[in-house]
Order: sequence, then structure tokens, then C-alpha cells
Amino acid sequence: MDCNQVLRSGGARLPGGVTLGEAGLVFFLSCLFFILYTPERYLFPMQCMVSVAFLVTLYSVYYQVGVLHKICNLCMVVNISIWSLMVVLWRPVSYTLSMEAGLPFLIFAGIFLLVAYGWSGIRKLLLLRGDGLRFKAFRSALVQDTELFRLMMDKQPALSMEYIDCALTYNNSASETILLWVTHPHCEHCARLHKIIHRMQDRLNIQLIFHVDPSDEKAFAVIQQITECYLNVGWKKSMHLLEKWYQNGELESPITPSSRTMDTLRKHSDLCRSLNIQGTPAVFINGRPYPDIYQFEDLEYLL
Repeated sequence: MDCNQVLRSGGARLPGGVTLGEAGLVFFLSCLFFILYTPERYLFPMQCMVSVAFLVTLYSVYYQVGVLHKICNLCMVVNISIWSLMVVLWRPVSYTLSMEAGLPFLIFAGIFLLVAYGWSGIRKLLLLRGDGLRFKAFRSALVQDTELFRLMMDKQPALSMEYIDCALTYNNSASETILLWVTHPHCEHCARLHKIIHRMQDRLNIQLIFHVDPSDEKAFAVIQQITECYLNVGWKKSMHLLEKWYQNGELESPITPSSRTMDTLRKHSDLCRSLNIQGTPAVFINGRPYPDIYQFEDLEYLL
């Protein structure tokens, strides 16, 4: 006995990928609503519907026993239920052909279509949920495989980044990993990445580059102030200002940037062009781009 082999086989599927099990579910629900809705005089149409279902059960038994040589317990329960329903309903009924005679069939067809439409919507939701669960499992396995991450990083093009003396830098002599990230004050994803990197900074060497656009005056003023703070006070205070900006969108009073700050930001702009930075955030690890298949939240587990 193997239900999975039977239900997943080609003979157990109808056009459109619908399984016989799903078709049976729609049929039973349609019969239920039909019986609840219709009076006794519509018994003959019900007998006709069950007779059609009986023929399908004969195919089901033949396919399981004669073709697959496997029995599906669930399918056999459905078959026996239809046989039982046929025995209960099968009794002589006087039925006169008339215009009204077709009405029960139209009612059943309408009920069947409504149930089928409802099930198709539920089926899509179930498939989406299944895809989501499979994707989560895939992502979990991907993040846990650090060896695969190292292999993927080795496949990334290596960039010569040792010359980056213009970056805002946090040095950690205990680490051999250099993480360079390109950020922008008006980027929500950059704000999320800033929190992640802040939690990781004690195990990394960090280099920060701003994606400079002088035409965006407000963002450029924020970049100027944070860079000026870094050059005069250091990493900790400047990152505190950046965090404050990402949280509240506010900084201290505007400043007049020094020539040193402006020269640094020109180098940031030149570097972004040389690296072909099209958007932010952008992350490089030891001179290699962070693979797109990973999310930024994965950095905490991979590094």
C-alpha cells in the first residue's frame, strides 16, 4: 500500500494538474449542498450523478490494482463511500421528462462550479503556503552551509580594494574579514543593514562608503556632517549620528564641511563609479561582492 505513489502518479491527475482526490472532494461537497438544497423529487438526478462517480471508482480500482499494483487506502475509502451512496440512493423513482426535468441538473452544475471555484482559490493559497514553507527550508539550509558560502564567495569577481583609504573605517586587529558597505541616508534597507553591522562590528573590520549624490541636498548635508564627525572625532560618534538619522531622520545643526571632508566625499563618489554601484546597500567581503542569493540578515550567521 502506497498512497503517495498512487496520488502522485500521472493517472491520478486530471487536465490542469487537478488530482482525482481534489475532484472527489469537490464532488462530495457538491452532493452535500445539492441534497440540502433540493427536495425529494430531485432524487433521480442525484442517482445519475452518483452513477457517473461509480464509473470513476471502477477506473480508480483498475488503475491501482492493474497498473500501479499499489493500493491507496484513502482512495479506497472514497470508492467505498461512493458505492455506499449508490446503494442508499438506488431505488425506483418515477420521473417524467419535461422542461423542469433539466432544472436539477442545472442546479447541480451550478453548485459544482461554485464549489470548484471556491476550491481553486483555497488550492492556490495552500500551494503558496507550501512554496513559502519550502523556501524557508531552503533558506535555512543555505545559511547553515558555511562551506557553500565560502565556495560562492570564491566564485565572485575579486576587486582590488586595498587602496580604499577614503572609507570610514573600524579596525579590528583580531579579525581577518573586511566588510565594505555602501550606504545612503534615504535608504530603508541601509538602515536595516546598519543595525546588523553594528551588532557584528566587534568581529569584523568595517569600511563604510557613502553613495554621494550632490543633487540630493538633504542627503548630501547628512553625509557631510557624518563624515566630518568621523574625521574629527572618530568611528563611534559618527556611527551614533548615522544611527540617530536612520531612527529619527534628524541630526544636529548643519555644519560647514571642511575641505578634507569634501575631498573624502569626492573619493567616495569616484569609488562608487569605479565599482559600478547602481543602488544601495551594496556589500563586499574581502574584496568580493556579497552573493545576491543571500539576505543581509544572513551575515550574522555566515561571518
